[in-house]
Amino acid sequence: MQIGLIGCGSAAWAQAKAYHSLQLPVAAAADPDEKAAQDLAAYLGADAYPSLEKLLSSTDVDMLHICAPTSLHAKLVREGLEAGKHVLCEAPLTLDAETAKALVDLAEKGKRQLAVGHVFRYAPEYEAAKSQLEQGHLGSPAVVRTSRSRRTPIGWQRWYQDARLSGGVILDSMLHDLDFLIWCFGQPKRILVKTTRGRGLQGMEHALATVRMKNGVIAHMEAGWSNTSNADYTAFEISTRSGMISHDSREVKGLELDGVQNPLVTHGPASDLLVQNAYERQLQDVVRCFAANGKPRCTGRDALQTMQAGEAALASVAANSVIHLAQEVT
Repeated sequence: MQIGLIGCGSAAWAQAKAYHSLQLPVAAAADPDEKAAQDLAAYLGADAYPSLEKLLSSTDVDMLHICAPTSLHAKLVREGLEAGKHVLCEAPLTLDAETAKALVDLAEKGKRQLAVGHVFRYAPEYEAAKSQLEQGHLGSPAVVRTSRSRRTPIGWQRWYQDARLSGGVILDSMLHDLDFLIWCFGQPKRILVKTTRGRGLQGMEHALATVRMKNGVIAHMEAGWSNTSNADYTAFEISTRSGMISHDSREVKGLELDGVQNPLVTHGPASDLLVQNAYERQLQDVVRCFAANGKPRCTGRDALQTMQAGEAALASVAANSVIHLAQEVT
C-alpha cells in the first residue's frame, strides 16, 4: 500500500510522525509550497510534488491522505477518488453535508474506500469509555458533558479565522465531540448552539451547545479557540443511571469510572491502550482496512452523519434557535 500525503503543513507533520513511527510506506508528498513539500518528503524518504495532479501523473500510489486546509478537501478528495485511489481525509470531510454526500456516493460507486480522520474514535480514553457503555456495568447513559479547548489556530494565510474556509470552532473542534456522541449514542434529535464568533476577539472563538439525542441522552458541549496555556485539552463526563465515566486530559489518571457497585476504577497511563497514540492507531487501522477491503472505524458515510450534525450546529448559530434534525439520516 503506497501512500501519498497531500498538504504538508502542521496537520501533515502530526501524521508524518505517526507514519514514521509505524514505518508505513509514504511514497510521495505534495504541496504548492515547494519547501514545505520537500521538507516533509525528506523526513519520510518520499518524493516531493507541487500538486496532487503532478503526484498522480508521476507516481503510482494506492492511497491518498488529505491534510490540506478544509476548504480544499472536497476538490482533492474528488480528484483522488476519480483517479481510482483510496482516500483518508482529515476531518471535517467537507464544509457542508450535500458535498460530503456526493463524495461518499462517488466512493461507493467507484468501489473505492473513503475514511475520515475523526481521530478521537481511536483515542484510548474515548475508546475505553465506549467499551464501558457497551458493557453496561454502570447502567444506561443519561447526561453527557464534553469540553475541548485549544489555542487559536493560525494556519496558512490565517485560513482558520475565515469561517467560510474552516467552519470556525464548530467544525474544527466541536465536531469531534459530536462525532463521539454519534459513535456512542446514535443520531441527534435537536441542537442549540451559541458562539462568540464575530465579536472581535482577535481570532478566539468559544461555542456552547445543548444536544438532545434520539435515544434520550442529553449532551452539554463546550469548545474553544481560547486556551492561553501551553497545553490543549479535552474532557468528558458521561453520567449513567448508576455511575459516571469521566476523562480529563489535564490529569494523568486516564479514564475514571465511579459507580455504586464499583466505587472507583481508574484506567491510568499504564494501560495497554496507551502503547500507541491515536494517530498511530488510526493509520494502522485505515491502511490495514484499505489493503484488505475492510471497514475502517470512521467511514465516509459515518463522517457524513457527523457532518449533518455539524451543519445543524452551524444553522442553529445562524438562526439563533433550536434546529431539529431530519428523522432519517442518509
